[in-house]
Amino acid sequence: MNYSIDFGQITLKQYENILKNKDFIPSRQILKDEADVHFNAFQRLNIINLEQLYGILKSKKKKDELLKEEDISEEYLKILLRELKSIISKPIKLSEFKWISTDLISKLEEGGISNTKDLYEKLGDTQNRKSFIEHSNVDEKALIDLLKLSDLVRIQWVNSTFAHILLVSGFDTVSKVSGANFQDLYHKISKNNEKLKLYKGKIGLNDIKLCVEAAKILPIELEI
Repeated sequence: MNYSIDFGQITLKQYENILKNKDFIPSRQILKDEADVHFNAFQRLNIINLEQLYGILKSKKKKDELLKEEDISEEYLKILLRELKSIISKPIKLSEFKWISTDLISKLEEGGISNTKDLYEKLGDTQNRKSFIEHSNVDEKALIDLLKLSDLVRIQWVNSTFAHILLVSGFDTVSKVSGANFQDLYHKISKNNEKLKLYKGKIGLNDIKLCVEAAKILPIELEI
């Protein structure tokens, strides 16, 4: 099971199309505006997929070689690397989910599972999860809820609190978020947050649209 996006499975052309169809905050709009010029240059240099491009951008020596191509700007590469880093799903400690039973989290930690990546990859499939439940005597529903939260925080910008509001709003997996109408999702989470007051900040309609788009590029493998 892949917790994060697999850069090796995304061709350069596929990612170019993702950038062209994505809404960006102003500081990253350059990624869309200058996509044609830069990705044509990448292709001329025989860069095949996102994994290869990411490896080049992380290496100063390789990036300097790339900058010898006249159509490629240093600013574009800097912002592109920042964007790629931001879509890599980051593990969150299970203890951040304050409303989840501490007994469940303790039993998971005893089994070597302390964060969302561990949980998703080790117990995200039915067979391994059933085996763990039998040996650890944990509540299956509580474990599945925590798995759903671990799935949701894989989405770019989704933290433990926002994963919670997604869960209680019925959009409890990456699959459901990726297939959601963003306007419907926005109204449901806004209504639920008015009741539950899980977060204080204002989340706009465009933020939810970005969330749905971010969910669409993640692998969907969770078995529940």
